[in-house]
Amino acid sequence: MDSHTVNKKSPLKEHPSDDKRFKILDATMKRHQYQQDALIEVLHKAQELFAYLDRKFSITTLD
Repeated sequence: MDSHTVNKKSPLKEHPSDDKRFKILDATMKRHQYQQDALIEVLHKAQELFAYLDRKFSITTLD
């Protein structure tokens, strides 16, 4: 496996909260092919969607 590629997780079909923003965020990660060096772009998109990212969100997203 490429050292810059994170293990590809299957995309979120539906987030338990039914929040469509998670689907948009998953599409952003997919567009960047889950590359580790796209982390900043993904976090910018997450911040754009959610306005505020608490520590729990960051840990959940990065797992």
